[in-house]
Order: sequence, then C-alpha cells, then structure tokens
Amino acid sequence: MELQDNVVLVTGAGRGIGREIALQFGLQKAKVVVADRNPDDGNAVAGEIASRNGKTIAVKCDVSSKDDVKNFSAKHSMNSAGWMCLSTTQASTPLTNSLK
Repeated sequence: MELQDNVVLVTGAGRGIGREIALQFGLQKAKVVVADRNPDDGNAVAGEIASRNGKTIAVKCDVSSKDDVKNFSAKHSMNSAGWMCLSTTQASTPLTNSLK
C-alpha cells in the first residue's frame, strides 16, 4: 500500500509499539497523527518524525475518555491533515469503549 501523503492516526503513539508504528508510518511518508494521553510523549514522537522531514501533528487524546475522543473527532478528523485513510489503536483501552 502506498502511504505517501495519506493520513494515518496512531493512538497510544507516545511509547512502545504505538511509537514504533508511528515512526514507521513517518518513514513511509504518511501524514502521521500522533495521539497519546501524555502530551510530552506524543510531542517527542512527532518531533522525531518531523526531524526526518515527516509530516505530523501530536494531539492529546486519551481513548478511555469519551470527552477526549469526541473533542479529538471534532477538531482533527479532517481539518489538520486531510482525509484519514488508516487508524491503528495501540492504547491499552479499546477506542470503542470510549464511544459507548
């Protein structure tokens, strides 16, 4: 799959597997939305992607919080980076739990 200029959302992207997934998508020239409940961790990963000439934004989003998920959706689903083509959840809480 060609990822260049496609938007990818990675939740739990501040550390561990989520971080590695976000970095790999950045290397594939995707526009990476780095979402994490810890803004410092998310900003650090976004900084790594940007330092490699990647396109990225970091957003605070705790997928276990219904309010965070709603706020994220309202602000970032299309406005910040374009159309989202792929989403991967690496957070310990499934995203669907936040939508109930």
